[in-house]
Formats: sequence, structure tokens, C-alpha cells
Amino acid sequence: MPRLLWSLAVLAANAGAYQYDQTSSRTMEPSYSPSRKTMDFTNASEARVYRPHAKNRTLVESYLRRLGALSLDIIADWTRVIEANATTIDIGDLTDYVGEVIDTIGLKGFVDDVFNTYAVTAALQRALVDRKVGTAAMRVGVEGGNQGPHPRIWGMLPGETRERGNRLLFWLPHWVGAAIADKLVKEGSLRRKDDGTRIPSTRAFMGDMHGFTTRRKYPDFHLIHVLHGFWWHYGSLVRPGLEAYPEDIFRSLCEPWLDPYEYNEHVHTSMFKECRHGVGHGVFYPLAARQDPSLVSVRKVRMEGTLPVSDATYCEGLRICNGAPDEAGQKAVYGANSKYGQRVATAKSCCYGGLRHSIKLYSPRMPTDWNCRGQTDPAIQAAVKANRPIKIV
Repeated sequence: MPRLLWSLAVLAANAGAYQYDQTSSRTMEPSYSPSRKTMDFTNASEARVYRPHAKNRTLVESYLRRLGALSLDIIADWTRVIEANATTIDIGDLTDYVGEVIDTIGLKGFVDDVFNTYAVTAALQRALVDRKVGTAAMRVGVEGGNQGPHPRIWGMLPGETRERGNRLLFWLPHWVGAAIADKLVKEGSLRRKDDGTRIPSTRAFMGDMHGFTTRRKYPDFHLIHVLHGFWWHYGSLVRPGLEAYPEDIFRSLCEPWLDPYEYNEHVHTSMFKECRHGVGHGVFYPLAARQDPSLVSVRKVRMEGTLPVSDATYCEGLRICNGAPDEAGQKAVYGANSKYGQRVATAKSCCYGGLRHSIKLYSPRMPTDWNCRGQTDPAIQAAVKANRPIKIV
């Protein structure tokens, strides 16, 4: 196991990007300065090393190996799907895998030992070695950024026609989040740790995710992607007939983190902002699913850029976000691109952001009439103005 994980350090040393402190026995939590794009984990006082819990080490190694293999299979399938002009890709094995790992070592074991930036990178590296894919064709490492370190793939698998690995690394945590939402809603609870304790509700899950992300000094943005994916699927499951801003869900799941002073400099965000952004995703999905029910699946999922989102779908989402509660919000510099300076995160602004972000991911075109008052159908404009539900077909 150590050889598997420290292969990450070998690749990193070659790139001159980062190092590991192999003498530390603490769990991984990297030290990172957003002002630089290289990381030195050896000398930093807060440097910590990725190392699974000793009791689960053999089990975790097997899970990492399977995760790497599953990920490479999805990259290969991606090419076949595109060449066949299909619009969905099968992630059923990934969904089953997520459920199995959480049932065995709990959500905490999953995020701390199996599905963080460093674990995913190590898993992919091992899978490339197992399949005898040389570094001249494809290599994997960790890259610095304004929102902390993240996994990165360079090159292509044999048979690929263009690089798709990094699109996988974007979608993978979102699909994992959707799988977790599906499991929690259908089963009512999740295993929290390998001692058998349970996460009894969605509200408790959000509390745990708060603890795993922005409450940590050096959180992993990979897990914030998981949170967004959770919201995507959760909204479709619990409000398929959504017609108004889900304020009861917002109050239950986002308001416990209503501390406008809690802001994480390491990833330039907060649970305050990310939960509200997630609600915007949760608004989009039940509406878009009326155009295409495959958006609700956690087995065969819609490919990015293949769903032309109708004006009715977008404008209904805009109308719903207009109904978000007014609040003072949190003012900070958010996201990977800080050139816009400080922005204010509120329930309303974040709902718009999550809605439009979802459309950007799925639709080959973005709406041209952002306020639904100029170029769209007059009947749709009138419905938005009067706050009447818009029929989506």
C-alpha cells in the first residue's frame, strides 16, 4: 500500500510540483498557499500525509484499485459514446461501488480514505500501471489552484480521439454525490463510520459535509463537487413537481450554516455559499427532467452538452429562483477566478448561479434572454412577470 500511494510523490517530484512528508502519522490535510501554484508538503508546519486508517488499510487498497479501474473504464466508454452519437453513459457500476464502500467503511472512511484528491490520483495512477499505460500516453498528478490542490490528467488512453480525462475528473465527484443522494433518500440513513454509527437524515448529512469541507482548515474542493452532485439528484427525488423555491428545504439544510463570517481562504468559499449554490442545481434538475427523465438516473446519465435546455425550462427556473428569500448574504471573493473581486452570496444570487451553471454544463447553447423579458415567447414572459408556473414539455 505505501508503494502504491507514494508513487504519487514520484510523479510529483518529476514535475517539481509537490512533495510528501512520509514520516507523518497524521491523516492527510495539505498545507497550501493560494498565492502560489506549487506545494511543498515536506517543510510546511501543517503538512500532513494521505494515509488510510490502519485497521482498514488492506480494504481501502482494494477500493482504490477498483475506483481507478472504474474511472478508466468510464473514460474509454466516453469515447465510444461520442463516436456512436449517443447522449447517455452508463455509470451503474460506479453507483454500486459508492453504495458498497459507504456500507462498509462509512461516509467518513469514504471521503477521508477513498474519495479525496490524493486518493483518486493514486487510484488512477495504479490503474494506469495495471493496464500498462505508459506516462508518455497518459499521466496523473495533483495540480495547485486558487481553490486548493486538485487531480489532473495529462494525455489520452489508447483509442481515445481527444483528451477526456479531466472531464471525467469533473463529473466523477458529481456522479458520486448523486449516488449518495439516491442512497440516502431511498434508505433513509447512511453509515457514518466503520464503528456502525449512522447518519440519520439529510440534515445530518449536510452537517457531516460541513465538517468535511469548509470547517477544516485545508478542505478538499473535490468534496464540494460531491456536495453539488448531491443537490442535483436530491432536488429531483424530493421535489419532482417543483413549482416554487423550496424554502423549507433551504431553511432545513442551509440555514444551520448561516454564519456570514465563516469563510475558508484555502478554497475561497464557504458552506454558506456552496449550500445556496446547490439549491440552484436542485431547482434545475427537476425542471430539466421534464424534458428528459434520464437526468434523474444514477445509472445511465446524460452526457454534457447534449440537452438543449428550452426557454420554458430556463425561465421556469428563473421564476422559481426569483422567489428565494431576501437576505444580507455573505460578501467575499469566491471561486477559482478572483479577478471580479468580492461578490455577495445570497439565497437568490446563488440560486441563479446554480441554475445557470447547470445549463452551461448540459446545454449546447446558453439562454440569450437572461431575464426572460425580451426575446422569449410572450406567454413565457407574462408567466415570469406574474409568477405563474410555466408548463415544460
